Amino acid sequence: MHLASQSAPTNGGSVGLSYNPLLPREKVCKHVVKCRLFQAAIFQILTDTIEDFVKILSASGPNFATSARALKSTLKIMKLLKYLLTLAAVTGALTVSAKADLDFLGAVSFFDNKPNSPAANLIALGNFGVDTTGLVLCGDFPVDGDTTISVMAGSYLVVHYGKGSGGTSKGGSLEFFQVINGETSVTVPGFPNANDPFATGGISSIREFCPPGTHVPDSGTTAMLLGSALTGVALVRRYLKR
Repeated sequence: MHLASQSAPTNGGSVGLSYNPLLPREKVCKHVVKCRLFQAAIFQILTDTIEDFVKILSASGPNFATSARALKSTLKIMKLLKYLLTLAAVTGALTVSAKADLDFLGAVSFFDNKPNSPAANLIALGNFGVDTTGLVLCGDFPVDGDTTISVMAGSYLVVHYGKGSGGTSKGGSLEFFQVINGETSVTVPGFPNANDPFATGGISSIREFCPPGTHVPDSGTTAMLLGSALTGVALVRRYLKR
């Protein structure tokens, strides 16, 4: 995961903060279920196809290299393997696109921006310095620790964290994020940024605000792509066994 660092505007009592990466790059796949699904499926399909190839070679006997029929079968198999590897590369690209990119904008005291409601969150975002003209609530997500959600590229997230044992503000903090790099799946951390002085407690809400006329993408397109890819691979394996 790549997270940009940006100095936040100071407005209405808000505090600009620097930001450390939420998750190491090597842990991105841990938080993206689709990544593990793609990797496991492609690995199994490649393994099965290679086993089929070896079986055909073994059945051809020691004179395989001089057999015209065996040579034709080999060329057919290699051509189909090329298509399969291309499909694996495309699927891998879909997996990479699922990684999360969040730009941390900063944090403010929750006590100065209560209550924790969508309307109050939007006002707090505007007071922080973000132009909220036309922004509408497009997501109000259940949370459970580090929370992976589907979002609109370019949208804003307002996240509430509890005061905890070391926070300085009654009620904790509101942290502000923007989805960047065209991403549509992000993982919001279960605990506040280490430089957030207002809160040390756990996450309690995530609200997303988008321009009017937009909607939150669901996983239907991704599921359709994966299903089509696996169906195509199954047909290739069936053809190989002829």
